[in-house]
Amino acid sequence: MSDHQDNSASTSPSVTHEEVTVLEVDAVDVSYDDRFLYAACKDKYVRVWSKGDWQLVAELGETNSEPLTVHIGKDHVFATCERRVYMWQKGTWGMIGWFELSYHALTSDLHGDYFYIGTQEGRLLSI
Repeated sequence: MSDHQDNSASTSPSVTHEEVTVLEVDAVDVSYDDRFLYAACKDKYVRVWSKGDWQLVAELGETNSEPLTVHIGKDHVFATCERRVYMWQKGTWGMIGWFELSYHALTSDLHGDYFYIGTQEGRLLSI
């Protein structure tokens, strides 16, 4: 047995948070950029709030199924759904279109100019 006592719990720094605003939304994923907060919502919409005053700026959609993820590019907003990836223009919020997927999406990620989609079938797609 050791004679040393574990005092790590008493010396650990506490973590706190600041509540900025409360947004009443049933979101499955959120993302942000320097001006806006984006939420992929269970009701098949992507909602956009201004980070300056937390006012709702846009409701993007309606998508054909619940969005799984939302990603923000330089000029576009992307939402991945089960069989589609939707794309909207930032600022005007107009829908550009969507990509039909041959596989059932589970997750996605945006890295620079590459958009990756992980599928239920075990595939990694890139668009």
